Amino acid sequence: MRKSLKIGLAILPAVVGTVACLAACGGEHTHTFATDWSSDADYHWHAATCKHTEEIKDKDPHTFTDDFNATKHWQICTVCESKKDEAEHTFVNGVCGCGYVDPSARLIYTLSGNEYTVSVNQAALEDKTFTNLEIPKEYEGKQVRRIAENGFNGAKYLKSITLPDSIRYIGDYAFQNCESLTGIELPGALQQLGNQAFNGCRSLTGTVTMPSAITVIGENLFLNCEKLTGIGFAAGTTRIGTQAFANCKALTSVTIPDTVNYIGLKAFKGTGLTDVTVPESVTTLFSYAFEDCTSLTNATILANIEYATGSWFGGCTALQTLTLPFVGQDIHPLEVSRTAFGFAFGTNAYGVTEGENA
Repeated sequence: MRKSLKIGLAILPAVVGTVACLAACGGEHTHTFATDWSSDADYHWHAATCKHTEEIKDKDPHTFTDDFNATKHWQICTVCESKKDEAEHTFVNGVCGCGYVDPSARLIYTLSGNEYTVSVNQAALEDKTFTNLEIPKEYEGKQVRRIAENGFNGAKYLKSITLPDSIRYIGDYAFQNCESLTGIELPGALQQLGNQAFNGCRSLTGTVTMPSAITVIGENLFLNCEKLTGIGFAAGTTRIGTQAFANCKALTSVTIPDTVNYIGLKAFKGTGLTDVTVPESVTTLFSYAFEDCTSLTNATILANIEYATGSWFGGCTALQTLTLPFVGQDIHPLEVSRTAFGFAFGTNAYGVTEGENA
């Protein structure tokens, strides 16, 4: 009996509380709350929209982060968007302490001889307002000719880039990891395009056309450009480098010029190609050139291969038609399988095992 009494006493406050709530509300009532936040200097909450305006829920202290635009900076709550400490920018060497970089200070010009090389002020890489880049044709009366090696590497907020027709050289890694970049038009007079210049530009879409002087497609040039849909090769293109288009998943069609003599390791690995022809001009075809092209249904090798390493089409699970030549004159000494199918699909394809020579 004593134990039962203790239990009854323990639940009594909860019962009384419920009754009190019902009485205060004039009967059973469910509070309604605003979806917008209310706030003061320290807290935010959702206020009641029913007649019980003293009721609140979800009250928590603000969590602030820095934010800015072209004229001011402030701190903003990441939950309710309340602002504090709003002030105009103050610059030291073109950079405000909040991270905003004055547009006039975003670019760095380096004079060499009678021409300029341009690159980005590293502070601008974290400036989320740095979304558009227009490089001038001239600076202080001299031509802007070059984009520096690593010139804009990691400018993750850049969406558009306008290059003047004065540009002749784009260095290695120049626009690597510009992950928001959606398109690029290369200057017609461009003479050199560096390796990995657009590696990791995951938002790059549409077709990129190579200027007439760009006859060598550099290593990793468009690696991981997942939305790139087309490439226009220059007449006279001779070389497609290692991983030049690897993982360009939206690249469904490509015409390899009949002047190309070299296709590098994993050049088109993991692309969206559905049909491909390797022209007669190709004499060197490296391993995994079209590996994991899972949409590829038809492949034709017209090439007079003189140097080959294997597994060109490994992992091409949709492949239905394959036309192969005699595999050439100089078989790589480390290649186990010396058959055409072995070279195409890998050393263990079609039962070929180490030491066998079909």
